[in-house]
Amino acid sequence: MGAKNPRSRGARRKAEPDLRKEDLFRHIQKSADRGMNLKRILEDFDATPGARKQIKDILNQLVKEGKLAKHRGNRYEAPARNLIEGTILVHRDGYGFVMPKEKVQGIESDIYIPPALIGSAMSGDKVRVEITFRKPGGRAEGRIASVEKRARDTVVGQLRYDGQVFFVAPADAKLPEKILVTNDVAEHKDKIVEVEITRFPSET
Repeated sequence: MGAKNPRSRGARRKAEPDLRKEDLFRHIQKSADRGMNLKRILEDFDATPGARKQIKDILNQLVKEGKLAKHRGNRYEAPARNLIEGTILVHRDGYGFVMPKEKVQGIESDIYIPPALIGSAMSGDKVRVEITFRKPGGRAEGRIASVEKRARDTVVGQLRYDGQVFFVAPADAKLPEKILVTNDVAEHKDKIVEVEITRFPSET
């Protein structure tokens, strides 16, 4: 049995005139050593001449705000991670919210997790989350750094066939719409079944 298909995304993208500050910050923060030089940043965003100035202006703003540190050679670095423990609730549209185990200073609400940063987490899992951006009003966005404890190892739902594969449509609306079933279960088609999860969603 499997789970949702892995989400794929490329690192290279075209820098648009309305490039958001949090997008640039998050891109640097997710790099292997949490830092990049200016040349690499401009290459990753395939920046046009106009976008280059915008990127430089945003980098300077992030440095002034203390979100990035600037080093010799035009290298920008994000601060070390501060992981927060909590429980994630995932919406079927792909995004989620992490409820911190303990109150986090400066954050007044649950932490929003964009679909691309959910990783292998499923609703109800105990996770560690990294804050990627803080917003006004005590709001914050983050990414799932690790899954500490799974909420379940079985799923109850209706066994269906879409013409190519069998899958279980979970009774719990917070779970993925389809849990793929790889073994021969044709005799149980349309029945309510309980299946064991053997592979969770891909983290890539």
